Amino acid sequence: MNKSEKKYAMIAGGAIILFLLAAQMGYLTQYGIKPFFQQTSTGGTQGPTIDETMRSNYLNGIGVFQLNPTVSDSLNTASGLVFETNLNLMFYHFIGGQWIHELTYDKDVTTNYFQAKPEDNGFMYIATKGVSGQAYYVDYQKIVASDSYIKGYQYVDVDGDSAEEFVFQYDLKNHAIPSSGYPVIPLKVYCLTYDSGVTLTGAANQTGWGTSTVTKFFENYVTISAEKKGVAVYKIEVKLNQTDETLVALKSMTVPGLGKIDKNSFTKTFTSSDIRWTYTFTTSFDGALYLTRPVGSIGKLYFTCEYEATLTSGKAVEMDLTLYYLIAPTEAGSSIVCWNTATAS
Repeated sequence: MNKSEKKYAMIAGGAIILFLLAAQMGYLTQYGIKPFFQQTSTGGTQGPTIDETMRSNYLNGIGVFQLNPTVSDSLNTASGLVFETNLNLMFYHFIGGQWIHELTYDKDVTTNYFQAKPEDNGFMYIATKGVSGQAYYVDYQKIVASDSYIKGYQYVDVDGDSAEEFVFQYDLKNHAIPSSGYPVIPLKVYCLTYDSGVTLTGAANQTGWGTSTVTKFFENYVTISAEKKGVAVYKIEVKLNQTDETLVALKSMTVPGLGKIDKNSFTKTFTSSDIRWTYTFTTSFDGALYLTRPVGSIGKLYFTCEYEATLTSGKAVEMDLTLYYLIAPTEAGSSIVCWNTATAS
């Protein structure tokens, strides 16, 4: 082998070594290249000895951090959920107003790492993404409440696929720093199981309202079909099959978790055949009313409608209650409806 061949062999060998090191560190997982050799440590994986400069950087959220996230069902901690199978987890930088993908968590790699840069200003951004065919909501409220290092969240299209994701701002500063190895980030992610069998039952029809002005109540209720499930309601609508509001008008509605909502909080619209009162929580998973059935509960959640009526003799009216909800994980809309009828005599 001549000198030129030796030179090229050394360059090629060096490139291979750098490639293997990068893969083993987990830096190439975003390109589908996993570490070639699995490590046995479950935390604080072997790494450099931490000197004072590195310690100072880590305290300011700069350096290599080992990721150790877990995912579980908020209502079923023994659910055994798994990243990639039930939910995807992605890690980003946000620099100069741009989302920069660092990695998607890979459950088959013993150690996943996040390389925090000075430009990150001490923050890492964690995005959750539903898996097709899986029926889970992201319990973003519990995620934020359960970890003081999470400083807030956004609901944005972080990966440019025209679908929004919950993205959590995670503070990398002032974590425990080992004498050697990498600081470990033990993030907990929570989900809720979507209930595809949710129903809405109307209260019994009422008679004998008379012709004087009266206040009446209909105790309608939602039934969550099984324990450890829930549904995300984004809109409520009451429809009166009359156009004369002097006959019957909505006064209030009692909503689970929110209490009594006055009629003035509803948007009132008239059509050629009815009057509608609409209360909109959101149009997405962010801000929806999550109705759940914890273990040991009966699953009935009451939506009590209060009406004021002055009916004419023999008059019968119908009030429809419709709940609009979002299907997990697609965010497609669906609805359930019940009917209440009242007569003057």
